[in-house]
Amino acid sequence: MIRFGDKTQTTSYQKGALIYEGVAGSARGRFHIALENTDTGGTVALTDARLTVQSDGNVGIGTTAPNAKLNVYTTSATSSVLTVQGTSGTLFSV
Repeated sequence: MIRFGDKTQTTSYQKGALIYEGVAGSARGRFHIALENTDTGGTVALTDARLTVQSDGNVGIGTTAPNAKLNVYTTSATSSVLTVQGTSGTLFSV
């Protein structure tokens, strides 16, 4: 795990990380980009993963175990999962 923090802060809170997670004991694994999103003394961990790439090429946003080439997961039924924008504003939103 490689953790990142803001050097201008007086604390040592680490809010971002690149994480390799080995799975199945076969030298394969998952690569995660994690961001700890609180305004407190929390430090980033695997549970903060926002984007995951598996060894089979599957990519997950909002999930650490994507089961498709692109797997987007949200817990909110009211927020958009995909938005396409152009110079004239939002072109498409789901």
